[in-house]
Amino acid sequence: MENSTPTLELRVQAGGDIIREEQLARALRAEIEKTRGAEVRIAPSGPGLDGAKGSSVGGADLWVFLAATAAPLGTALVTLIKEWSKTKRATVRFRIDGLELEMPSGTDEAQERMLARLLDKRHQ
Repeated sequence: MENSTPTLELRVQAGGDIIREEQLARALRAEIEKTRGAEVRIAPSGPGLDGAKGSSVGGADLWVFLAATAAPLGTALVTLIKEWSKTKRATVRFRIDGLELEMPSGTDEAQERMLARLLDKRHQ
């Protein structure tokens, strides 16, 4: 993908257990990469998303790039992350255009739709 600016940034949170967070982030990366039109990279080390303890250790923060496609990918991506977070009992934090949102494992449908709309708007 040509764009060097991620469509969104994700951070997996698992109660401050850095090793588990990194393992979960890598598992989430593998799941998202199955989505056609999505590319995921480990974010470079540096300050993590707001609320992160310390700086990013280069494993729990992910950058997601979405290709320009005819179909919006927001709903598919948010649904995938919601289902993944339920099975892993982890929280995923999103950063989209400076707005930070949290998707706990018990995210309701209204929150899911809002995240999907934000992603689709950013993806246009």
